[in-house]
Amino acid sequence: MVSLVAGMKLEDLARSFPQAQPMRAMLSYAAQINQSTVVVTPAGQAHEALLATLGRLIVLDQEDAFELATVAACMNGWFYFFLNDLQQWFTDKGLSPEHARQLVMGNIQDCLASAGHQPQARMDTLGNAIATPGTFTAAGLEVLRDKGAPQAWAAACDEVLERLQKTSQGHSGDQ
Repeated sequence: MVSLVAGMKLEDLARSFPQAQPMRAMLSYAAQINQSTVVVTPAGQAHEALLATLGRLIVLDQEDAFELATVAACMNGWFYFFLNDLQQWFTDKGLSPEHARQLVMGNIQDCLASAGHQPQARMDTLGNAIATPGTFTAAGLEVLRDKGAPQAWAAACDEVLERLQKTSQGHSGDQ
């Protein structure tokens, strides 16, 4: 049995479905086009082969790691709003919505392609190679940091993880 219920532990699934061999999975809307990051726990050949058809498979042996990965699934949803805000900024400045979308999407894809091409490089190392002192990139990064952008992202992640942990401990929470 494959469960997509956020925050429901394997032991609870086993208790609720005693005849099943439960496993947990998490994916994004990109599963509908077989491009999702698919996270599963525990490892197991049969369900891994099935779920791998939906995109890139990440197998986590520890359920606590799976809960952390669930935060990434929420982050995936937040990215749409972030990208929308960036697109809207360009549109407000006079670009057509189509060109604004192309710029935002293209630059995100460029970033992902570069990072994917250099899998051993830390993300901050890649960023520091671009945001060198005196560049426009560095100036914008300084504003983002001064305005608390990194802290806001961390706080959002902490909030979701805390809610997931409460839900898995039997407390109510939204998912």
